Amino acid sequence: MNLYRLQIMFIFFVIIKTNYIYNKNNIKDEFVVQKTKTLLNVNTVSVPQKNVIKIDTNKIYAPKEVTSCAMCLMNNNEYLKFWQENFRHKGMPLVNGRVFVDLIIERDGSVSDVIIIKGLHPVLDKEVKRVMKLLPKIVPAKYKGIPVRSKLRKTVLSRAM
Repeated sequence: MNLYRLQIMFIFFVIIKTNYIYNKNNIKDEFVVQKTKTLLNVNTVSVPQKNVIKIDTNKIYAPKEVTSCAMCLMNNNEYLKFWQENFRHKGMPLVNGRVFVDLIIERDGSVSDVIIIKGLHPVLDKEVKRVMKLLPKIVPAKYKGIPVRSKLRKTVLSRAM
């Protein structure tokens, strides 16, 4: 038996013994209560609390801070098809390069904000931002098994044709 159970048994025994003395000698209730309280205070046991995970729901976690990063469930073909269906080419400038984008992924997997890290052209950046907000649900990042808000960096390649 562990120490906790032995102390509980001892306290229980003292309470029974004290009640027996009270019944046998007709001692007042106050005496029994005071004696029991004194014995209980001497033998108090602190039960260790389980570790509670505290998570700030407003904090945006970086990829290095989480145990599993946010990820898009679309494969490359589905991702390209999504861009072909949603990207509006009309009026776009003919530029070559990459647009680097940070997505803020909420706990439910939705995209709440799109931040252009490095853009090519203001019109192109605006369209990239619009299309990124249309992305379907993304698997959110997890910190010790609990979904959290996080950043996800994406790169969009632009080629003039």
